Amino acid sequence: MFEVLTYTDCAADESVSGRSGFQFRAASEGATPIDEQRISGGLLHVVPMRLDPERPDVHPPTCAYSAVDGRYYLARGRSTGRTLSGRPGNQFTRTIVTGAAGDILPLRPAQLFSAASWTAEPPRGTRIPGWQAPLEIDPDFEAAGLHRMVTADPWARDLLPRFLTMVEQATADRRVKLIIAHPEQDVVMRWIALASLFQDGERALRSSFRVYSSNPVGDAAHIVGAHPLLSPDLTPASAAGCNLVDLDRKVATPGAVSPSAAEHAAWFLEQDPYEALDAVETSRRWGAFLEPGTAALAASVACLDGEERAAPQAGLDAVLAALGALAGARQHDELEAYGEALVDAVVGRSPQDGDDIGPLEPALWQLHAAEEEGLATGLALAGLEWAAQQPGAARAWAAVHVPAGGRVLRWADAEASAHAAGLVGRVLSQAPDEELAGWFALGRSLGAHPAAEQVRPHILRLASRWAGHPELSTSAALWMHGRLVRAELERELDGRLHKGNAAALAALDSGAWDWLMEPGFAVDPAARPLSAWLACRTRRAVPVEAWHEVVRQVAPVLPDHAGDLVLGRRGAQGTADDVVAWLSRPRALSPGAAQLVERLVDECVRAGYPRRLRRLVDVLSPDGVTGLPLKVSDVLVEYHRVTAVVDEAQREARRPENPALRELAGFPAQTLLLVADALADLVLSTEDDRGVVELSKAVGGALHAAVARTVVRLAEQGDGRALSGALRLQAVDPKGLGRPARDALTTLWQDPRQAPAKGRVTASASEQTLLDVKASLERNWWGGPKRPPRRDARGCG
Repeated sequence: MFEVLTYTDCAADESVSGRSGFQFRAASEGATPIDEQRISGGLLHVVPMRLDPERPDVHPPTCAYSAVDGRYYLARGRSTGRTLSGRPGNQFTRTIVTGAAGDILPLRPAQLFSAASWTAEPPRGTRIPGWQAPLEIDPDFEAAGLHRMVTADPWARDLLPRFLTMVEQATADRRVKLIIAHPEQDVVMRWIALASLFQDGERALRSSFRVYSSNPVGDAAHIVGAHPLLSPDLTPASAAGCNLVDLDRKVATPGAVSPSAAEHAAWFLEQDPYEALDAVETSRRWGAFLEPGTAALAASVACLDGEERAAPQAGLDAVLAALGALAGARQHDELEAYGEALVDAVVGRSPQDGDDIGPLEPALWQLHAAEEEGLATGLALAGLEWAAQQPGAARAWAAVHVPAGGRVLRWADAEASAHAAGLVGRVLSQAPDEELAGWFALGRSLGAHPAAEQVRPHILRLASRWAGHPELSTSAALWMHGRLVRAELERELDGRLHKGNAAALAALDSGAWDWLMEPGFAVDPAARPLSAWLACRTRRAVPVEAWHEVVRQVAPVLPDHAGDLVLGRRGAQGTADDVVAWLSRPRALSPGAAQLVERLVDECVRAGYPRRLRRLVDVLSPDGVTGLPLKVSDVLVEYHRVTAVVDEAQREARRPENPALRELAGFPAQTLLLVADALADLVLSTEDDRGVVELSKAVGGALHAAVARTVVRLAEQGDGRALSGALRLQAVDPKGLGRPARDALTTLWQDPRQAPAKGRVTASASEQTLLDVKASLERNWWGGPKRPPRRDARGCG
């Protein structure tokens, strides 16, 4: 329902307010004081003072429209001559107003200018009826009539693209006012009606106009009508900052035509006007979410000859952009109305070499995010058909796809889903190795999984590719058949590592595969062969003893070249225990393992660690251990030679002259230190006193600790040599080896902790031996800062 109000000069008893003068003379029941305020503030007819006030019939009439706070006002006015007081300047304005957009739409406000309800006669009484919507308009103002108006005039046909560009500019954010000049108001209003038909309904309702205005350039309306009597000098040049179309003189402000305006004009001129305007309105609505030219092209596909317009790449791009933008803006009504047409245009298109499939990817996932799954799966099928036909498209799609964890298409149709899976299988069969990862991710995202047995060759290919490109791990969790691909990856990696593949070894050593050691990781070569290799990466993270256990576990299954990972990367943390565990079977030392062995052996030789060296010698000496550094080999040779001489000297220990013992004196002291315990045992056993002295001189004090240690050890074993040998050394070499022997006896007799050992060795000793020990101890006590001995021989100390 339209409320109706009239305004003119009236007597008090004739006005709605009860006041005289220019007042609202009549109003329908729903009109409000606010309506009156808005009308009187800007929509009333203004009598042009520059024209003869006595000739109101030549004054141009006016028509003005504006929308304020959801109320829509359309006013028509004219000059009527003199007022009731006899002065010139009276006018009459009738305004219709509604708060319901549906009372106007799908028509446009400018079309209502032609409604038959407008009359020139003022109403009788102050209360008048409203106008029932919708209003009937003149056929010349309908789309078909406006179409005839333009197509019948060649100049108008040529003007239309530029005119529509001006209409766009008139309502843009940085608007440029449109002025339409012609002496006939009906003509101007038809062009404004035409302009509004090329706007979507909401924008048309927001666009204001005034026909005519005494100051077109300064008027605030979006579109302004100019009359030659009011603006005789108006030209495109004088209308600076505005667009002017002079329909009478057939001139217009020059300027470039926008892509959307060119499209819309072509549709209107070449197509059925109603279909064209439906496409135009769709285009304008979509222009709120898309670049206008793109929206226009997409709308032409949806509303007009879709497949033909979608065939070029630009048309395809526009369709996909529209699908994505409408989905992104959650325009579900638009997608319900036009989505299938847009998708069908993509489906029906024949892809060509060089076509870009890239824009399909964002459109697809925006549809999925908007829960438009039917459109998304339809678009996915179109893309898969395209990719199956064009390897270049398959490559491009996989390259732009960005997988996301929970983003998987849901197929409502099992047959379509199976077809999609078959297409993925076809693409995989054509895809080179470097594209497999992208398609395994895309296949999962699309929810199109061929059965594992159907794509097993491609699973193997991908696993092989992955083994050489660890960077693929970042997306592997989002591949279809990911568990199977990972299992094949582990087999492939294990094989490459066993073969000594340099790239595979480097990747493992760099930590590229550390992620395979998930929480709860355990070394189990039998169940998971790769775990033996992965365990090598724990060398710096586990305690020493735990690492030794790891080495013992992996040594039986890892090849020789793995020594670089097991031993060579240990650095200063590497120990003899590591080497012993690794060499649980004879093997060739890798360069890194050899370096560690060389360092450890050198450390043992220089610092004198005979027991540690003996352990290393035991695992380094067997046949089959190769790759030893020359320096280590020399140490082993020297070690075996000295131990052989020691063994010979032990066998000849009872001879007064022991050539082997004397030969030992010729070895370097550093070498003799490596067999210190064996030498200590020998000097406590031999009968060759001279040989003992020579050996003592050769080694200096290097054997002292070993002699003291061996005396205590023999005593713990109840071996009489602990006493007899110690006494002999004191006798033959009192300033050399006799000193540690005497100190060891003192320890046995003085240290309460050695009481068990003392008891065992004295139990079988002769009385004379004990007296000799007593005498030795007394000399020791009285000859130095020792505490006095006890007085009984067996109980001394």
